[in-house]
Amino acid sequence: METDDHIYVKIDDTGNATKGTWMEEFAHALQFLKYGHISLSSDSKESLEREYEIAICLIEKSSRLGLSEDDIKESQKIIQDYKGYCKNA
Repeated sequence: METDDHIYVKIDDTGNATKGTWMEEFAHALQFLKYGHISLSSDSKESLEREYEIAICLIEKSSRLGLSEDDIKESQKIIQDYKGYCKNA
């Protein structure tokens, strides 16, 4: 996300990004609008918490969003991997 009053969603679609990938990135854009900018490094606690929050949301809304089984499994993996780093886990 940029801080020049624009939000850029960048997805490398050479591998045909799934619906889950698109939903995740749009959800991150909403987080940016709600909470502001954070460091996107993989060791940032805030970044891990945002990934976890999105994964929970995607799982809870998976039927409504029409996510594939692979998208659901990816979100479940994120929840398991990041659970120990998040205060709301």
